[in-house]
Amino acid sequence: MSTSNSITYRRHHIYPAPEDPLDAARFTANALLLSHGIRRDTVASVKIGDLWITVYGSKVKHLRPDEESLEGWIRTVLRGRGSRLGAMVSREPPRVSGAICFSLEGAEFPEGLTGLSPPYIIVYGFEWPQCNVFIRVPLNVKWSIIVVLVNIALDNVEGGG
Repeated sequence: MSTSNSITYRRHHIYPAPEDPLDAARFTANALLLSHGIRRDTVASVKIGDLWITVYGSKVKHLRPDEESLEGWIRTVLRGRGSRLGAMVSREPPRVSGAICFSLEGAEFPEGLTGLSPPYIIVYGFEWPQCNVFIRVPLNVKWSIIVVLVNIALDNVEGGG
């Protein structure tokens, strides 16, 4: 996967269809935040309207889990000042291949993640043209929660949890 400032990104979470900007911010926070810090080796990309927002864990600033902070954070990004917060805004989708895609069919979660190796590119709630692996969606759970479960499952697959 891409590197930046000598960081190798092991996970790239992509959410192409958030309900609204706050949902996109929740997803980003849940993809990147740990209870004690930030997943520096992780990237989160979300689509809001015709814009893609990509946030690198190694560069993100002022991302907090509470809703009031998230609303302010995403407003700042959408007003064109995202670079101060470590967010890059583009009209182009992330260029990735070999994605793990959540769908209504496929392997059971989290067993479907075993045997895979980094970098992990995970797409939530959307058919992505470069899907190589499909994992069945845990129904009635928000994507911003599923991304947390995926991180925990991958931590366990990698022996870190």
